[in-house]
Amino acid sequence: MPNGIDIYTKYQTVTNWNSVRGAGYEFAYVKVSDGNEDKPDNGWGAQGRAAGVAMGAYHYAQPGDPVAQANRLCDRSIQAGLTDLAPALDLESPFAPNQDAINFAIAFLRQVKARGFRPCLYASDSMMRTVRGPVKIAVPDTFIWVARYGANPSVPYDLWQYSSSGRVPGISAAGVDLDTGVIPFNDSAEADLTPEESNRLKWLEQGMRTLINQITGDPKGDPSFDANMNWQDGHLPGWPSMVDSTKSFSVVDYLRLIDLHTCQDSDNDREVLNTVKNLSTNVSLSDDQLAKIATSIVSALPASLAQSVVDEISARLEGK
Repeated sequence: MPNGIDIYTKYQTVTNWNSVRGAGYEFAYVKVSDGNEDKPDNGWGAQGRAAGVAMGAYHYAQPGDPVAQANRLCDRSIQAGLTDLAPALDLESPFAPNQDAINFAIAFLRQVKARGFRPCLYASDSMMRTVRGPVKIAVPDTFIWVARYGANPSVPYDLWQYSSSGRVPGISAAGVDLDTGVIPFNDSAEADLTPEESNRLKWLEQGMRTLINQITGDPKGDPSFDANMNWQDGHLPGWPSMVDSTKSFSVVDYLRLIDLHTCQDSDNDREVLNTVKNLSTNVSLSDDQLAKIATSIVSALPASLAQSVVDEISARLEGK
């Protein structure tokens, strides 16, 4: 797997980026901000890139406005030329693994995404056990960057910080953080979907929005399937009718699957949760697909019901 580093001008001095790249390090994160303060980048963005290292920026979170802090990270990423990698939120002390950390991370990462970047979340293994599930539901294409030394991470991850005491040619420091995993490029996860996969996601999300509309009356649920769908390569054939596999997935098929009238006449919480379970079982959703659909559910439901859905889907994402 690709190897990388994350560094901070206060603790590391890069003397030769060509030596860093020659030692096999393909990407590097640089700390550029902390709470409401900018941190110096020493021109490492351009220097590292010139040596063939993919460069990115990270922000150390402090209690306060997550949107303002996300904007600070995005602005500093651009200013410092550190946009190869997904801008990363470093979520650790003074935050604890609780709902406040979850809320801060989601608001921060959503703002990073709204600015046109693909977000990344860094946290310890113990913190990630609490925040990962809700974050992946709210912002599905977030890269997960886990720090754990001496043992493999206990949660699914994209990137693993496995040491804080590395020695890297070209860097003068008491120690350097070492990382391995995918290179968290600042791109869109959806770009890798085939037309059929993209259309499948559109159908499923629109189906869930229809369910929300019918159960709650919330206008965020849009029951007009084909009229406003941005299909790739035309209409998706054969996906997947629960009645006849040779037909396209119709509104009638969908309503039959979820037993809409039963939903209207019974407890909403239970029926929405059952629907999530039925969909994930009957159409073999991947984690990313399930998370994308969950995003539309959560955005359309009252907070009390949304949390129940988050808990259910988080459990599925964790394989429970």
